[in-house]
Amino acid sequence: MITTLPIEEKNNFHLVVIVEGEVVGTLMLSRTNQTTMRIEQVAISKKVQGQGLGVTLIEYAEEFSSELGFQYIFLTGRESAWSFYEKLGYQGNDVVEMNGTIRIKEFNKIIRVKEMETNG
Repeated sequence: MITTLPIEEKNNFHLVVIVEGEVVGTLMLSRTNQTTMRIEQVAISKKVQGQGLGVTLIEYAEEFSSELGFQYIFLTGRESAWSFYEKLGYQGNDVVEMNGTIRIKEFNKIIRVKEMETNG
C-alpha cells in the first residue's frame, strides 16, 4: 500500500472511485496556473470499464475544478481514448505526439465562463 506521495504531487488533488471497498478508478488534478487545471493519471479497472465510471470521474473532476474557480481543464490522451474525450466535449488540438509507439494528443475544455464585471 502506498502511504506517501511523491513530493511533486503533494499539492495535487487525488480522486478515487471505490466500489465495495475496492479502488477501481483514479484521477489526479494539478493546477497549471490560476485559471487552468490539468487531468492526469486517469485509470479505470478493467473489471468495471464500460459501466460509466470514467465519465462520472471526469465529470466530477470538471465540477470540482469549476467550484474551485478554474475556467479551463486539459489533459493528454492516448489515441484509444480520443473519441471518449471528444464525447465529453473536449476539443483536441491537431498536434499528435509519439510516446514510444503510443500516439497522444492534448485536449481542452472550458468548464466555467468567467463572470463579467459590471458597473452598476
